[in-house]
Amino acid sequence: MASKKVRIESTRDGALTKIKSIVEKKGWTIRDFKPAEGLLVAKTKPSILSWGEDIVIRVKASGEGSTVEIESTPSAQVIDWGRSAGNVASLASEIGGVEVTL
Repeated sequence: MASKKVRIESTRDGALTKIKSIVEKKGWTIRDFKPAEGLLVAKTKPSILSWGEDIVIRVKASGEGSTVEIESTPSAQVIDWGRSAGNVASLASEIGGVEVTL
């Protein structure tokens, strides 16, 4: 499992729209999308090293922006060969913003 929290200068709704677009561009499957709760759940594609990872993204309004919590866990295996950390780092980088301590 890997997780990261980033702060961005966007409303919660704006952040969710941006994140949903990024997730779709990556080709991940959106399993659940609840804008009113600030929640997006996705699944990555399987590969030779992984059955895929479950990605949970929570967006909360925070001051003049939003805080985005990203969590990635392997779907059906114990070791994910760094894919969860890569998923989190990649998504956080594409969202932009400043990393904050969990």
